[in-house]
Amino acid sequence: MQGTRHTDIEMQLDTLSREARPGTFQLKVRQLARRLVVSGFSREELLDIFEQYREVLRQRGQEDQEDDLLDVMDQLSGWSAEHARI
Repeated sequence: MQGTRHTDIEMQLDTLSREARPGTFQLKVRQLARRLVVSGFSREELLDIFEQYREVLRQRGQEDQEDDLLDVMDQLSGWSAEHARI
């Protein structure tokens, strides 16, 4: 079950990375992360999934989106301004 949940999130990230207009990927991923935390995912679990997906972005050469994903990961882990934390 957990593997399926991870795959579902990776598929959502993939859709966002392909369809997000320039400059909107970070906001879309942040919204996704907030929804997932509210629905019961732990921050640690999301960080693991996001880290795996970051490698996909790196392999595709999508550096801007990789940076955006890292910013959201910082917000999940608390390495951001208090008002930006998820």
